[in-house]
Amino acid sequence: MSGLTLWTNKEISKLKRDIDYLYDRMCRDFGISQLMDSLIEGPLVNITETKDSFVVRMDIPNLDPDNLNVSVTDDFLIIKGEKRDKISYKTDGIKHIESFSSRVRLPSRVKIENVRAKYKKGVLEIVLPKHRPSASLPVKIFKK
Repeated sequence: MSGLTLWTNKEISKLKRDIDYLYDRMCRDFGISQLMDSLIEGPLVNITETKDSFVVRMDIPNLDPDNLNVSVTDDFLIIKGEKRDKISYKTDGIKHIESFSSRVRLPSRVKIENVRAKYKKGVLEIVLPKHRPSASLPVKIFKK
């Protein structure tokens, strides 16, 4: 076994750094790192509360509002969308479609029929009016 070469921690660390550098460079050249970032992160959701409603804002620049879908259930706000880009070359065009989906648990019940959304200057804003329980009414108790 005299033909074996012992590697020190220094040599192994250098090898790891070199492989990481080559991998990062390859991903950057093919745009893979940007794709992975968008898959991992997605648009950030900001939720604020006012006296009468919850307001959800999402920064989604360069999106066609026709490619956006907002729905509300009793417990969740669901936002789905697609960004479509077409890159033209001399002979063929390449389509790039980036999709996202966010599901936000609502802190309390909302008036689903009064929810409204608008998309302006790259920001989606959704206003969810709070559901106010009706006033309590006394119940008469009958004696036997």
